[in-house]
Amino acid sequence: FFLFAMVLVTGSLIVGGGLVGAAALGTIGAGALYYKYRKMGKRKLSKPAEAGLFGGLLDTIDPKYMDDETGIPRVVQDIFSQIESSGITTHNIFHATGKVENIKRLQKLYNAGKADEVHVFEENTHDLCGLVIHYLQRLPEPLCTLLLYSDFLEVHQSNQEDREEWIKKMKELFQLLPELNRRLFQRVLEFFAHVGEEAENNVSLSYLSYLLGPILFYDRVEGDEEDGEQVQLQYDGEIVFDMLMQLFQFHSQLFPTPLKEQTHWDTSRKSDLESRRNSSAELGDTETSKQKEEKLEGTGETSKPLTTGTTPQRRRKRDVLKGLSIAKLKKQYNGELEELPPSINAIPVNYTVPAR
Repeated sequence: FFLFAMVLVTGSLIVGGGLVGAAALGTIGAGALYYKYRKMGKRKLSKPAEAGLFGGLLDTIDPKYMDDETGIPRVVQDIFSQIESSGITTHNIFHATGKVENIKRLQKLYNAGKADEVHVFEENTHDLCGLVIHYLQRLPEPLCTLLLYSDFLEVHQSNQEDREEWIKKMKELFQLLPELNRRLFQRVLEFFAHVGEEAENNVSLSYLSYLLGPILFYDRVEGDEEDGEQVQLQYDGEIVFDMLMQLFQFHSQLFPTPLKEQTHWDTSRKSDLESRRNSSAELGDTETSKQKEEKLEGTGETSKPLTTGTTPQRRRKRDVLKGLSIAKLKKQYNGELEELPPSINAIPVNYTVPAR
């Protein structure tokens, strides 16, 4: 069932050329990022979305599960707010495991839309940490989306010499995310930066980067069914770790407007979805993305919008990526945790490491 037992193998990913700049939805160029912006509504997921809160897609989440002020799932906002108010100094927070039975009980209440029956101030902090991490792990895609994973890595690596440009490009990428992914990302970075900066809890930002990296950022590579290949998950550990450390450091510059001061989440979500649906028509683009991909497969050529960025997932060469099959993720969870979080160069002990 549980808890932090998700691991994606560290590997290398070959990323395409430069990215087309985009300050907001209306100013995205006709390059690779605009192609991805239009395609986001029909993007692939890492696993099938489920009905309900846990495992459900943020795009279509039922309003009963949402915190109306911030536009993020209430299970996340309730727990983050409680920890910020009275649990942030808890020793080994987000490291020590909670009680599985209690976490399951809380999950059932939130999944049934009975958040009012949950009194987070009465719950053990470690149980709350386990529940919120479990929620993030159950999302059917990484918060960065599979579609933009390689773009985040490319922006991070190519702008290390210019901090202002790094912040600018990262802000552009976050604007391309679906509205509720972006809001949740903002809250996650804000909260965990606060946790990692608290001296009394004995948990560092480096530990949290290792913990959250394979939850927020990973990729999926399709295997060849005829060859019996399984779906592969790709996680570039060193790059993602370094990127998350910088995202924690500059989160307030990436997201200068507090969630409660932004347009109401449901209005923004509907506007975001409508804008993506209409974007092709507004530019007079009569050929669908699917038609373009089918044409490309027959010619072996690359379409013009893709020449300035990364290619769609289905166009990647399988031999470029090395990953861990989903079947191998079903390893037994290692519940024996050390007393102290691991050092900066260690793999967190609450990851399930595949047998060698």
